[in-house]
Amino acid sequence: MAVTQQLARVSGAYLTRCRTSAAASPNTDPEWDPPANDWIELDWSPRFLSDACELAGVDSCTLEALNRALNGDPDVDVSVLSHPEATGGFGPPPTALAPDSVAHVAAKLAGLDWGGSVLPATPADRPEVLAGHHSIGDPVAYLTTHFMALRSFYAEAAQRGLFVVLWWD
Repeated sequence: MAVTQQLARVSGAYLTRCRTSAAASPNTDPEWDPPANDWIELDWSPRFLSDACELAGVDSCTLEALNRALNGDPDVDVSVLSHPEATGGFGPPPTALAPDSVAHVAAKLAGLDWGGSVLPATPADRPEVLAGHHSIGDPVAYLTTHFMALRSFYAEAAQRGLFVVLWWD
């Protein structure tokens, strides 16, 4: 099974409930189970999305926001989710973005001219430029699908005032 990036939108109250569950559980299980409609899988796209934006010369503020969208903020403590029953225990520890950071990221992603600035710089005829040895098929379609999902996911999280939790599973 491949390890892929996962994101979930949750409230502060939900994170508090997970902390409380972990503290009360003999095996520190946080009972992490966010609703399926608030969870997406980004496959292996994070590195490729960052690479495509760098290749396109996306401005540093937007690139920083994209990287925060894909890596979270280490200052937001979601260590309780570093449990095999919660986030699988693969890859780096889970991270998160607080609602104010989610809103900032959502605004930057909404302002990124994906079709006008990033896609023209994406080498559709040479996917190895972005993917190396990984097979992602048509890089334009792959990246567009994942970027649009990421942008939409963050827009809804911002509108609802939610945290975004990120992990690899």
